[in-house]
Amino acid sequence: MKTIVHIGFGGGVTTMMRDLSSVMPGVRSLAAPFGPSTTPTDSTDESFVWQGRFRFDRYFANTWKLYRWLQRIHPELVVLHGFIPMVFLSLPAKKAGVATIVGIDVGPQPTYRLAKKMLFWFSRHALTQVASVSQGSAEWFANAYPWLRNRVKTIVIGVDMPASGPQRNRLQKPPYVITTISRMDAPQKDPVTLVRAAALLVERKLPVRIQLIGDGNLLPALNKLTSALGVKEHVYFLGHRSDLQAILDGSDIFVLATNWEGLSLSMLMAMASDLPVVASKVVGVADVISDGQTGRLFRNGDYGQLAVIIEDLIKNPSQAKTMGILAAADASEKYRRSRMIDEYHQWFVELLEEKSTLDR
Repeated sequence: MKTIVHIGFGGGVTTMMRDLSSVMPGVRSLAAPFGPSTTPTDSTDESFVWQGRFRFDRYFANTWKLYRWLQRIHPELVVLHGFIPMVFLSLPAKKAGVATIVGIDVGPQPTYRLAKKMLFWFSRHALTQVASVSQGSAEWFANAYPWLRNRVKTIVIGVDMPASGPQRNRLQKPPYVITTISRMDAPQKDPVTLVRAAALLVERKLPVRIQLIGDGNLLPALNKLTSALGVKEHVYFLGHRSDLQAILDGSDIFVLATNWEGLSLSMLMAMASDLPVVASKVVGVADVISDGQTGRLFRNGDYGQLAVIIEDLIKNPSQAKTMGILAAADASEKYRRSRMIDEYHQWFVELLEEKSTLDR
């Protein structure tokens, strides 16, 4: 049995890696390998999780334990999911004797650009290949780190399609439900733009209910902003929810306000649910949404333009419905989770076959 170790920070790719264990029993998945639990331990289903967020004060101790553990189990392949695992763990994995180390890039992250260039430069000899979660993200990565350009490939992430067809006619009666599903974290996410757009919509006497699903460090500031703008009766913070499909089925418009993305799972879920999507025009979004056809794009941070687009959709429900139908068809054709799992499975099989050939 071949052993594949995946080290990542949650999200759709981590869930997919765990699902791969049904067809590749040697897959082992670790999440957030710098948290409070510092020692990996084997379990009967060959998967385990290190919980917690990245902690520099635990980096050296945990990396040493990871290095010793990799030496002991001798995996044929290590998959590093996200920037921090790629740049901080590729060299220790190489030193531990792992022959094939690949990364999964989760999208453009424009912060600390010089530091990231330096870190990727030092880890360039350890990474065999890097898969990116969207075509736009792959192009950004290749341009940002040109010495890795020939090692970048695209495996677009995907979501499960809804079990049933279109749920209801949208934008038929007020209040019109506008939903976003996102971490409420700076600097990547930008829910402030949605709240400010909500204030403009209320000022224009449009009956809207804005609901923000998710937790994060921006919530206190967002609550203060809704009070200052006088829209507390129209903006609802619902926190973490497990009934996302039901929430999408009950919504009229989906909004993704963000400063950068790899490819948003919640946006893909909204598309698959035939919702008209309004999203920031950034890498990882603009190459998915065809503006005016499968959704609408607004200038990043421009809450005035966002409000105008939402108002236009509310006043033109037939146009919004057509966008939702086209978006659902696009999601079904290009962004199925089953397709993503098949592509990763094939990639890992090819990498393991290449290693076997070199070992002969």
